[in-house]
Amino acid sequence: MRLLIDGLPVSFGAEQLEVLRATIQKNGDGKSMQLGFVDMATVQEAEHAVTSLNGSSLGEHLLLVLFADQQPVRPIPLNWMRVR
Repeated sequence: MRLLIDGLPVSFGAEQLEVLRATIQKNGDGKSMQLGFVDMATVQEAEHAVTSLNGSSLGEHLLLVLFADQQPVRPIPLNWMRVR
């Protein structure tokens, strides 16, 4: 079961996670994009990770943890539409 974790500190590495497999996304310069994918062994472990870690903080970073096939619900920024 694959999870998406967004909001990771730049210095955070995949080796710091105790999971089957973890991948931290990097840009063209090799810098962390502050998100990664984690493979959990069971659905129960994945559900527990989502319920216990989503919205929690890691240092000064707020984490978004969800199933990788789930689309995050993001609020529309206030400046998205110009009022004329």
